[in-house]
Amino acid sequence: MSSRPNARIEGRRTLQTVWRGLLTVLLLALGAGCSTTGESVGVWDVADGEELSPDTTSFQALVNNVQCTSGREPVVEDVLVESDASSMTVTVMVRSYDGDQDCQGTPPVSHVIDLGERLGDRVLIDGGCLPGQQGRDTALCPPDEIRFSPE
Repeated sequence: MSSRPNARIEGRRTLQTVWRGLLTVLLLALGAGCSTTGESVGVWDVADGEELSPDTTSFQALVNNVQCTSGREPVVEDVLVESDASSMTVTVMVRSYDGDQDCQGTPPVSHVIDLGERLGDRVLIDGGCLPGQQGRDTALCPPDEIRFSPE
């Protein structure tokens, strides 16, 4: 008689173990579709109402993903600024996601770009629109990569 209650307890433990295993597999599968894989190059534009001048050291930009993100808005991970005597190139790195993503399109996000020095009389170039970048041949990029020219 005492073995019967033990059998029920063992059966419950087995059932709990199976459910925990199934729940773990489900959570891992759901999480895999949302995990990030790193960064990709985004594109940006000077926000409406921003007035750039030779004294500009930072400005508000609107940042877009180029890669599909299943409707997730852009998340800026890093901003790289390279400058020389005639230009400043700003490359915005955005979060990328692994797995299959659909292209729903998302509105851009606002982000302050710190140039680290005065713009001066240089052109401002979107690094995501340079030849070889994914944004290059999209409607998000100007044909010459230039987002601002002092002229």
